[in-house]
Amino acid sequence: MLGTQHARKAQRFKTSLWTAFITCFLINSALFAQSEPSEDNVMLEVTGNLSPTMDGDTVIIRRGAVEKLPQKSITTTSHITDDPITYSGPLFTDLLNLAGAQGDLVTVVAWDDYLAEIKVEDLNKYGVILATHENGKQLSMEDRGPMYVVFPFSDYPEIRNDLYYNKSVWQIKTIEVE
Repeated sequence: MLGTQHARKAQRFKTSLWTAFITCFLINSALFAQSEPSEDNVMLEVTGNLSPTMDGDTVIIRRGAVEKLPQKSITTTSHITDDPITYSGPLFTDLLNLAGAQGDLVTVVAWDDYLAEIKVEDLNKYGVILATHENGKQLSMEDRGPMYVVFPFSDYPEIRNDLYYNKSVWQIKTIEVE
């Protein structure tokens, strides 16, 4: 009799542990899904100094709008690879124009809260893109996506340094315009 009661308690304990584990897993999955941009919907937000004709102080940029912008490719090496990689996506400045940005400086913020400031002058001078594809493959959160700031390092020796390498933000969440 005592052995049977002990076995029942042990079984209830195991069931409770599995229930707790599954509940925690489902809650974490739901929270992670909410923090990640939807692959076919929101890619990032642009905030700050925007045109007065824009509705509010934040513009939501959706994948469809990004895909309609002219696309540019940059083949370059960088601080993370010696082999040339071809990145494609819109010019950073085209996306800023789409959002009605009016400023001289942007702060690019990643999903892990890493951030970098970039002068709009540099975006224009170097033809910086917001890459959505790497070697023809769409970027995802697992591989620096959904957007990645790419400078043409191979074309401009003067930007092959940590100052500019550190501006190569990936997994972009927000662009703040000043």
